[in-house]
Amino acid sequence: MSNKRELEIKLINQSIKAIHFSVDSLNNEAYSDAIEMYNTVLKAYDSLIKLYEDYEGKNTYIPDQLRSIEADHKSVIKAFEKGEWRGLSNRIHSTILSTYKTLLETSLELKEFEEKNVNVYDKYYGMFKEAGYLENVTDEKLDRIQRYWRKHYGKEADPSFHLAYEHITGTLDERVVPQGFMFREIIPYLNDKSMMHFYKDKNVYDMLIDAENRPDSVLKCVNGQYFNADHLTISKGKALQTIFNTKEDLIIKHSLSDDGKGIGKLKFYKHAHYYNEKKLSLNEIEQVWGDNFIIQKVIKQHPVMAEPHKYSVNTVRIVTLRWNDSVHHLMSYARFGVGKSITDNAASEGMCIGIQPDGTFMNFSIGTDSKLHYVHPTTDFEFSKLGKIPDFEEVVESVLKLHDRILHENYVSWDIAIGLDGRPIFIEMNFWGATWKYQLSCQMPALGHFTEEILTAVKKDREKKQQVQQDKDRSLHTQT
Repeated sequence: MSNKRELEIKLINQSIKAIHFSVDSLNNEAYSDAIEMYNTVLKAYDSLIKLYEDYEGKNTYIPDQLRSIEADHKSVIKAFEKGEWRGLSNRIHSTILSTYKTLLETSLELKEFEEKNVNVYDKYYGMFKEAGYLENVTDEKLDRIQRYWRKHYGKEADPSFHLAYEHITGTLDERVVPQGFMFREIIPYLNDKSMMHFYKDKNVYDMLIDAENRPDSVLKCVNGQYFNADHLTISKGKALQTIFNTKEDLIIKHSLSDDGKGIGKLKFYKHAHYYNEKKLSLNEIEQVWGDNFIIQKVIKQHPVMAEPHKYSVNTVRIVTLRWNDSVHHLMSYARFGVGKSITDNAASEGMCIGIQPDGTFMNFSIGTDSKLHYVHPTTDFEFSKLGKIPDFEEVVESVLKLHDRILHENYVSWDIAIGLDGRPIFIEMNFWGATWKYQLSCQMPALGHFTEEILTAVKKDREKKQQVQQDKDRSLHTQT
């Protein structure tokens, strides 16, 4: 958007000059000149709006400020039309002019970060900037980051992730992986996207995953067909009877979603199950969760995991990588719910705390705003007082064995609960995940000491595909 940014800055500067001329004309009672100059401002405003007609970025600083000006413009236009000159110059100066100056500052700042190769259009720029992570940026730091990425990856990286990492850890590590690279190229290289839909289906987990412990299944619904816990086909009436006969609280989940999405708790009370204090029929369950869901018994978790937020089943996310003919443990962090939510999902306001190899926790958590929290926002629990996950090395080892059965996916994030007895309970597996949060929570690069090898492999794969495409294009050109 560099050309658009230059045009944007030019239009804003022109507007500021025109506003000054309009104000001076009003003060000199040259009302026709004031109107003419203000029409110049309005034309420039229309051009600025058009720059963002097809804008799909997450960062909406400029569009939001432009929208805020619209009402002020209409107010000024109405005053011009009615000839209400008294106090108009002061109003334009204090509202319109000050807003345009702020707009110019924002645009110039965005241009500055764009020149540093920061993606100012996604949510991470705004998040890291708000947290104060993008200050004190030096050319030396940027040069270190880009030399590393050009060498090993063949592309320049968005350095905002490295700067956020440095702010939190005190160390500038060139190996930090930007979220965009991870999603667009690295994970698609490591994992078979066509098989992800199969592997994330919770209704086949107990047949696919050879875990010692997992939540007890009560009922499954696959494409509208019901199955009992033994995978036997049953009628809708039998399914209703199965729920009725299970006289305890239950957890219901969308079976084809991941990362903690679509989870609800069915509370058992007086011979019936309630969701959000409303008694539910099976038809109503189908309306909410559709044709693919699973109902399970509630997990009883270890006191260490329950202590910061007892309302949710808080899990450990363990990231594993198959590389060089072996499965490796990359990192682990714990996820805790907030606001009495029953889920720990870090993508919906949950808190993430890095876990050391021995099962001890970091003394801070990372929220969805990327800021550090030393106290739980709902319960005021101090994270420094968290205990230790018992036998954490064995928990990790059990997950490494689970990955052996996932043949098509080399990069997997496992959600594991810790039972009352300290044993791991398999919940689900994910293939994407918030890489930026992994790195900030665990204070280590997403791919660890495999970073250079993997980046180089992805680079070679990209170049190979580009060469194949060039050869194909050349062949088609020759034929024509």
